[in-house]
Amino acid sequence: MLENDLFKKIMVFAAHPDDEVIGCGGSIAKYIKNNRKVEVAYMSSTDASQDLDKARVREEEAKNACKLLGVKKFFFLREPGRYIQYNRRTVEKVITLLKAESPNCVYVHNAEDWDTDHRATYKIINEACWMSGLDMPQCGRNVTDIKCILLYEVWTPLQDFQYSENISEFIGTKIRALQEYRSQLSSVRYDEAIKGLNRFRGIMSVSSKYAEVFKIKRLRP
Repeated sequence: MLENDLFKKIMVFAAHPDDEVIGCGGSIAKYIKNNRKVEVAYMSSTDASQDLDKARVREEEAKNACKLLGVKKFFFLREPGRYIQYNRRTVEKVITLLKAESPNCVYVHNAEDWDTDHRATYKIINEACWMSGLDMPQCGRNVTDIKCILLYEVWTPLQDFQYSENISEFIGTKIRALQEYRSQLSSVRYDEAIKGLNRFRGIMSVSSKYAEVFKIKRLRP
């Protein structure tokens, strides 16, 4: 599916720094090696405390993780952590970004994830992807043509999915990128958990060592 030239420019949306690596870090590294352009946008950099020092730490960790994956362009939208809201302001903020960057394919959290920020991010991005194809001068004159929306798993494994990406060659890069998030790994070893999940997905879905799986929200040739 994603070998088509229509998917040369990809934008990944993450509620928080580290979600992008957990959900699709191997795919990001793979796509960049195959000469596709990948950008990442983080909805929030803080936690429930809204501590700006912690936010700066997480943003530095995100920059280091992006560098390891090969991502050269990223955006911090700086919504309040644990309080990301689906409303006109946040949707139009994302529409403005989509119109400016014009991706063909978007990755975002799945709607069934138990984390409230992840679900809010899904709602915002899903709506913004549709509305970015409309003429909205307040968000920019460009009209996007987003042909593909893929949903990834973080906290809640997908119950059904339609696409599997073999990331066996890139699992090491993914884990090293995730280990840049030292502030997060100090409390929960996400790196060990996601490596196990990707191993399971590889064996059970594409007969490979490691894989990431995605639910297709939109696919338009």
